[in-house]
Amino acid sequence: MVSLSLSDKGFYLLSLLMSCIVVMRYKILSKNTYIKLAFRYVLKKCDFNYKICIVDIDSFYSFGELLDVIEYMDIEQNVFLMKGISVHSKVLAPITAFDRDDGLSEILCCIKNGRSMTWTDIEDYIARVQELSMMTEKEKKIAIAVAQHSNISAVATFLNANNKTVYSRVGVIARKLNLQHVTEVRQFIGIEIA
Repeated sequence: MVSLSLSDKGFYLLSLLMSCIVVMRYKILSKNTYIKLAFRYVLKKCDFNYKICIVDIDSFYSFGELLDVIEYMDIEQNVFLMKGISVHSKVLAPITAFDRDDGLSEILCCIKNGRSMTWTDIEDYIARVQELSMMTEKEKKIAIAVAQHSNISAVATFLNANNKTVYSRVGVIARKLNLQHVTEVRQFIGIEIA
């Protein structure tokens, strides 16, 4: 074993750190092993001049879980959100870079052209969604009631409103959240808000 002086150790650690930085230009946040392996293979073949982070939205149960991970991430990374099939993927659809079903050439083109987000932008968007800032106070009340009651009739009774009115308001709420059905609204509000 070679004995190193203090300055040699510092240089050795610095060079080791620099080699890690060069090698670790990308991160893949996914619980899906196949997605991780595929992106590792593809990103190793491509040479990018910037740090990349691929986020599989379906790997996170809630926005709170995603926000916890964001706290420890490198601010300088270009973040690419990958849309899946979950309710959270649908809500984040406006800021996703590509879909899980997109072809390899489309994904690489997206990454090379830099249709990315920053962690700060993602945090801000999630905060607005969690606050339901795109909704009126009445819509927020209806959304929370939908999560708390098992059917629209019970929601209408709770709010002293007509079933048809509640259905139309839930449709508006769903569109504002990029969702389609009452069950998706109920699931999303139940996980994130209620």
